[in-house]
Amino acid sequence: MLTKEETWKRLRRLHLAFGKMPKDQWQLAGMGQCNDLNGVDLRGADLSGAYLGDADLSGAILSDADLSGAELMEAVLNGANLGGANLSGASLDRAHLSAANLSNANLLNAQLYLTNFSRADLSGANLRESGIDEANMNLANLSGADITGSTFWGVSTTGWRIEGIKAHYVYFCQADEIQEEKYKRNFQEGQFEALFRSLPTVELIFVEGLSPTSLFTLNVLIERIGSQNPSFGVKMADIRKNEFETMVRVKLNKDEYLREVGQLIQDAIDEVTGGISLDTLVPYLAKMLPANLGEALESRQKQASSIVVNIVQPTLQFIKADGSTLSGTITQYGIIQNSGDFIIKNYGLHRGEVDSLFDALRESFGKYDVSMRDTLTEATDRMIEAIRNGKEVSKVQNYWEEIKAGIQTGGAAATIASTIGRLLGFM
Repeated sequence: MLTKEETWKRLRRLHLAFGKMPKDQWQLAGMGQCNDLNGVDLRGADLSGAYLGDADLSGAILSDADLSGAELMEAVLNGANLGGANLSGASLDRAHLSAANLSNANLLNAQLYLTNFSRADLSGANLRESGIDEANMNLANLSGADITGSTFWGVSTTGWRIEGIKAHYVYFCQADEIQEEKYKRNFQEGQFEALFRSLPTVELIFVEGLSPTSLFTLNVLIERIGSQNPSFGVKMADIRKNEFETMVRVKLNKDEYLREVGQLIQDAIDEVTGGISLDTLVPYLAKMLPANLGEALESRQKQASSIVVNIVQPTLQFIKADGSTLSGTITQYGIIQNSGDFIIKNYGLHRGEVDSLFDALRESFGKYDVSMRDTLTEATDRMIEAIRNGKEVSKVQNYWEEIKAGIQTGGAAATIASTIGRLLGFM
């Protein structure tokens, strides 16, 4: 471990710091403007309490470094080596740590709001009392990690590994919840692992959103499919809404059931187009109400035979238990086809409008910092080339996910991207 003085000398040699070492917080903001930070060697450095917001440290070597209490909001640490690093009390809100090595790292009481840990190695990491709030843990390895005492809310966990994870108690609420004790849940050894291991998932993407009535109806349809096919283990897992779409995730027992369950959902939605019988809805609604209200509802159901429900057919994506996706998707037209081909077909139908929107999207990146602007522009250019030329079609969806992850909530970029997604039918 380097001392503060030794760390400052190293930063000066790397032209990342200048002058005498400050006595108070190290203001290293703007490091993201430098091009030589990718892969920089700061192993064992003492950067405790440093301000590194927006810094681009992709591929940096920070193993065994002290980053306790550091400000790393929106920092880019994709592919960085933080093995054994001390990040206790650090702010990693909206930080990008895709494919980063955080094995045995200390993230005690860290702030992890919208942090991207996709494909990261968090094995053996200490995440006790941290705020894991809407973080992306897709394909992350948390084997042997400890999340005891953490808040756990809206976390994306597709394909994650949690063998031997420690979770003596967890708060299932947002990190800023004042009455978090109400949401405390205790687990015996192995219980969290058994309940939250990754399962095969059917993702339903509604680019037009869902009304409360449609959402309730969809829940009823999925419950009915589950009750009629108990061996499938079908259950609605979670619902997420952003500027781009409303996504509903349905979990089931085995990979081989994915396509069949997807088709059953499509057929069920087709059946309710234009109306759904109250005989179907009332029993489920009655169970959600107090006994007297439920009985009153059932007694009045004869006064109307059906209600109108408008559910636009979603695009479905199938994700296996290991996090990999099946090559085909069921489109809103009910046709199983390659997702890339489907997007390219839509581009042909809306080419002029989409090209204009892509130009506007690039311009909207001008308000972002240099590092993120370059990342988003590159992903956009590659995606456009793949769509126009039919090359690397299989990567189109990956470019789109990269763009969505980097776009800030609200603002022109989010609005433009949402329109592009709707026209092209991105999943």
